[in-house]
Amino acid sequence: MSDGSRVLDQKTRAPRRQRGPALSVARILEAAISLIDTNGLEAFSFRILAARLGCQAMSLYHYFPSKAHLYEALVDQLIAEAMQYDPSGDWRDRLRAAAGAYRAMALRHPGMFIYFSGFRLNNHAGFGFLEGILRIYEETGLQPEDRARHYRILGHYLVGACLDEVVKGTSATIPVPFEEARLAYPSLMTVAPYFVGDRQKFVFEAGIDLLIRGIEADLSR
Repeated sequence: MSDGSRVLDQKTRAPRRQRGPALSVARILEAAISLIDTNGLEAFSFRILAARLGCQAMSLYHYFPSKAHLYEALVDQLIAEAMQYDPSGDWRDRLRAAAGAYRAMALRHPGMFIYFSGFRLNNHAGFGFLEGILRIYEETGLQPEDRARHYRILGHYLVGACLDEVVKGTSATIPVPFEEARLAYPSLMTVAPYFVGDRQKFVFEAGIDLLIRGIEADLSR
């Protein structure tokens, strides 16, 4: 090949594609949870995740063989966040702190929390989280059966309260007009102003206080 042909070949050859940052488990999880929390689980796919990461979808299967494996890794990440609370103080302080950390995790990850709320937590990360909560109940002095009952009550409360905050439900096709509702449903409309705004945190903490009072009542029997 002549020098002139070599120069022409170099000019016409397609430029090499610039490679982005190398894939890693941490990078995949960060991108996945960002997409899920922004767009929801229904809009998530490995194809969309690969486009965000600048790679082929098949490359992701080297790290996560299926969506279920990816979702479980994200569940573990949410569990780790929920376990970040102040362990000091008595059992009341620790229970309030644990509940607050759980709620904060849910609010940070509204899309993924919907999946998290239905996950059985029967892997090592999940058992570790549940063990930590139950050790708080052990400190109360309750008997095992009572510990189990109060633990289940707490679980129902946390999941329900957090889902209520993070799930943006659909509205009726024809909502009841305000004036009609005011006349027809006076009890509801009297308290309706207190359902909105920044009172959710206050109501959540008030609910935890009620659960604590229930434990104290059992201890005083």
